Amino acid sequence: MENDFCAKNMTAFKINGIEYVMFNHVLKTMSIFEALNDGDGDKMLEIEYDIAPEKINVAFHIINDKNYDRINRNDKLSNHLEMIGFMKYLGIPDDMMEDLIGKMTNGSIIEYVDECKKITYDDNMLFFFENYHFWRLNSNNEKFAERRLMGTFNLFFEKINVDHFSITFRKKVIKSMILSMLPINMSMLHVEDVPPTVNRCCCYFACGDVYPTILKLTLQYIATLGLKVGNLIDDTETLSDIIADNIAEFLIFRHKIAA
Repeated sequence: MENDFCAKNMTAFKINGIEYVMFNHVLKTMSIFEALNDGDGDKMLEIEYDIAPEKINVAFHIINDKNYDRINRNDKLSNHLEMIGFMKYLGIPDDMMEDLIGKMTNGSIIEYVDECKKITYDDNMLFFFENYHFWRLNSNNEKFAERRLMGTFNLFFEKINVDHFSITFRKKVIKSMILSMLPINMSMLHVEDVPPTVNRCCCYFACGDVYPTILKLTLQYIATLGLKVGNLIDDTETLSDIIADNIAEFLIFRHKIAA
């Protein structure tokens, strides 16, 4: 009786001239192999990609066995980014990509930024950042007092807000850390709570001078919802996003002017 592991349910293909073979149900987890169904069934699919055979071997062990232990967390970031780029090219599922990246980092954003600064900027740095969801400012999980946490944020900001990184990378990473640090519980927020909330957030990140501007933009969003004083704000996620986005933009702009 045929099953997924019968020899007839395997397909041969080439990468950089080397022939590989894999079960079809595994191939289907990679979007690049959709070409197998669209092209000439008698012609072997051939892929060209600038990557060493030993790294292809690691990639296929991860894809076939979900064996993420083959990833060395202490390996150079450049090697991790090369593997990420190859996996993106193959089109592996998002959940597998997130698991892969989770094995490549300890979650310290400062350590990650430091490693990024050692090599040429690569857009996969941003992809790496966006597909890990547990970044933290501290390196060892200790509970930071508010004052110390802000000192660490300032250190992080000075490290990342440099020309080595694209402005898109800088803003997204800075905004993400601001979102994680907003000093207000955004749940159960009413319209009349918005001005003091925005003010506290601005003061927390030492940008009280742009409080009127950020408040205006925030209230414009509230107006689009048709909410009035006394109304509860349901979409506090978007509200937080607007505040963090504008604080990040101002901090980057102020730093550029000061330089």
